[in-house]
Amino acid sequence: MNINKDYMSVMRYGAGMDRLLRYRSQLESGYRLFVCLVMGLCLVMLALIVPACAEITDAMGIRCVIGEAADQGLLGMLAVASGIRNRGTTEGIYGCTAPFVDKEPMYVWEMAMVAWELSAEKLLHDGTHWENIKAFGEPYWVKGMIEVYRYRDHVFYKKRIECSRGIKSDE
Repeated sequence: MNINKDYMSVMRYGAGMDRLLRYRSQLESGYRLFVCLVMGLCLVMLALIVPACAEITDAMGIRCVIGEAADQGLLGMLAVASGIRNRGTTEGIYGCTAPFVDKEPMYVWEMAMVAWELSAEKLLHDGTHWENIKAFGEPYWVKGMIEVYRYRDHVFYKKRIECSRGIKSDE
């Protein structure tokens, strides 16, 4: 739509000043509506992204720790809890939805709760990814990572950065 051409056609047919102002006001209203729609769409897109980065609740964190390290003892659970907190999301963590978690005895839940609380005060390592290498072997994604911690069955990794002089960790 060519605004100048429309303005000229309104003026050519002898429209009064009030009609011209109403026409201009309608164009501005349309523009405002368009801007509001675009901003609304941006907010919706942002809302879809933010939940992945939202704070992890204690209940979910404890559940994930049990699902990932129920048989690893307190230190193994603390290592997993540290990894979850470093990652900042539960996305991609199988243990969070593992069906066996609900069947674990109360002492495992209590140990996981202690590990989750301790990880809020002091992280054991700075890794964001881990794998139970005894059960599943070395993961395919390990090529883009460096090992930062190892405990029992789990190895913990973080992303590495390539630089001109070699490989550096993501610090």
